[in-house]
Amino acid sequence: MKKKTLEKQTLIIIIASVIVVALLAVGGIALAMFPGEKDVHDHNGHYEGMIMTFQECADAGYPISQTYPEQCTTADGEQFTKSE
Repeated sequence: MKKKTLEKQTLIIIIASVIVVALLAVGGIALAMFPGEKDVHDHNGHYEGMIMTFQECADAGYPISQTYPEQCTTADGEQFTKSE
């Protein structure tokens, strides 16, 4: 009787371990495929996450071109034009 209980407990532990490993693998794959929002700084320390406007680009410290109207360019080449 004791042996059967021990075998049952061992089987439950093995099944639980397999489920945990499978969930971790699925989570890792999901993170790799869908990394989420870009929220990083480039090599110059400029903020590259969620810049959507000229002002956000300028506030992040990216260079402003001396054109009319002014333009701000991020490290990845995205340009934002200052609206009047």
